[in-house]
Amino acid sequence: MLETTQQINFFIPMLLTILTSNVVSKLIAGNGLYERALRLKNIPLLRNHVPKSEKKTTAYQIMSPLVLTVQGIVGVDYLSDILQKPYSMYPVLNTAGNIVGMMPKNFLIVLIENHHWMDVNKLSSE
Repeated sequence: MLETTQQINFFIPMLLTILTSNVVSKLIAGNGLYERALRLKNIPLLRNHVPKSEKKTTAYQIMSPLVLTVQGIVGVDYLSDILQKPYSMYPVLNTAGNIVGMMPKNFLIVLIENHHWMDVNKLSSE
């Protein structure tokens, strides 16, 4: 603040203004407009704290033991099978078996609906 005005006598009024605006925004918007917008769009948001009842929960207790993955190139019959499962995202593996990303279920549905197929003949020639 001091660098922008080059005068020390503006420091205290600017500090009071910033503090007042922060207090008023917390009273009006609560956690903030960004978090409110995420909630309205039903986007999951991780908190920076864990509820006391869940502190001792491990990933092993809540994760599925059988992980369904999608290879870089996969058949439509396999996709139709995994789309019947209740999961919303699937890990994508490369040919070496390493994870390269995540694929949302709705994206897979759009690819199938729009017939975005890979030409196997083209792939073998390249």
